[in-house]
This record gives sequence, C-alpha cells and structure tokens, in this order.
Amino acid sequence: MEGIVTKRLAIIITAGFFLLGIRTLCAADMKIGIVDIQKVFSSSVKAKQNEDIYKKEVAAEMEKMTQKQNEFKKLKEELEKQKSILSPDQQKKKEAELNNKGQEFSDLLNEGKKKLDRRRDELENASIQEILKTAREYGKSKGYTMILSGGAVLYSIDALDITNEIIGIINQ
Repeated sequence: MEGIVTKRLAIIITAGFFLLGIRTLCAADMKIGIVDIQKVFSSSVKAKQNEDIYKKEVAAEMEKMTQKQNEFKKLKEELEKQKSILSPDQQKKKEAELNNKGQEFSDLLNEGKKKLDRRRDELENASIQEILKTAREYGKSKGYTMILSGGAVLYSIDALDITNEIIGIINQ
C-alpha cells in the first residue's frame, strides 16, 4: 500500500513540475511571425524566372510533338491516297508503319508530359525551399521564436505578418 501512495505522490509531483514548466514556457516572451508562402511564391523574381524556363521547355517539347504528329498525319494521308493501288501486303505494311508511328507519337506524348511534370515540380520545389530557407534565416537573425505558414493559421493580427519582409529578401 505504501508503494502505491509513493507512486501516486511521484506522479502528482512530476505532473506539477510539468504544468509549471508549460506555464513558464507560455509566459515567456514569444516572437511569432507568419508568412504567406503562396504570396511569396507568386511575388518571387526567381519563381517567375523558373516559370519562364518551364514555358520555354514546354514550347520545345510541343515542337517535338507537333513534328511527330505531322509525320503521322502525312503517313496516314499517303496510305489513304495509295490504298486503291497498293497490294494487300503493301497495304498491311503501310498500316503497320502507321500503327508504329501512332504508338511512337502516343509514347512521346506520355513521356513528354511526365518529363514536363517532373521539371515543373523540380522548379517549384527549388523556389519553395528557397522561401523556407529565407524564412528560417530571417527568423534566426531577428530573434523569432517561431515562424508559421499563413495557410496553417486561421487568424492572426496583421502585425505578425512578415510576408513582405521575406519577399524583399528573396528578390534582392
């Protein structure tokens, strides 16, 4: 019985110290900042440069796709024109060639889309990592206890918003 009382007393004392620690932590001066990451992203010069790079890569990929599509159309038109004069074997050969070109075009479309999706993700992630790094460094240098993403905060006073400061640093 004495062991149970001792354990309960130890638990009560531990809980008291724990609650005292939380109260002390909450009472400490906390400096909190909030950053609207989407606003920083859309205002970032580097993110806009990355978007331009991506658009150029999309245009180059579209050029390849257009070229393959034109080859496919040309082959299809040739087959239609020559259908009446081709022997059945030649017609099957041309149809097989047309099917191969169609498959090549389809594969190119899928491969190009995946490549562009990966590249877009890569460029966006690079911009986001830059934003996060800048916010961390700013927080450390200015003595912030924590910096939160604006998307995770339901309400805050405007004085906590440091978005424009982060935009200014990133665009230097």
